[in-house]
Amino acid sequence: MPAESPRVDAWYRASFPGMSEAERDAYVPADNALTLVSRSTTVNIPIRRGAYFALPELQDAYDEKAKLLIGGERTVWVGVWWTLRVPDSRQVSYGDIVSARAQIAAVQNRISNYSPPMLKAVKRNPYDGIKACFHGDDGGAILVNGEARADAVDGSCKVLFSDSRIANDATIAFAGPVTAVSFIDRRFYTRSK
Repeated sequence: MPAESPRVDAWYRASFPGMSEAERDAYVPADNALTLVSRSTTVNIPIRRGAYFALPELQDAYDEKAKLLIGGERTVWVGVWWTLRVPDSRQVSYGDIVSARAQIAAVQNRISNYSPPMLKAVKRNPYDGIKACFHGDDGGAILVNGEARADAVDGSCKVLFSDSRIANDATIAFAGPVTAVSFIDRRFYTRSK
């Protein structure tokens, strides 16, 4: 990350057979749902709502080509996801989102074109929107200067596409019980009418 205070976190995110994106966003894991297993290592990995997790730095597991198991089955796909650090106030400026995107770009620029496929995907993703996922019966909303805005809706998540017409000092608030705010590729979301 660049020297300025980090505005994003990189997480791994699991996908399960037959699970849609909306189901993955709402996924609430069972205790010890994810296990890292190698010849000499077995470690339970905490996994949070939305299938986000962080891998511990275990050299033996890496050297032994460990597998991630969920419910006794090997995970089908694991991707890297960037999430916005949302303060307790659940408010940021649009400039904070632009700055976070610049921090992601700085990391992308350091990824080699000869990297493994998962990292190439991270390097090429435009991350030109954010997706705020909410839980609870009331759902939630992204507010831009106090007005609800959703360029797309995906299950219990609202999407805000990058927009140069939004001023950097505009207040972006996440109204409702927000689970995660991740950076997305807008090509995979249909604009709401």
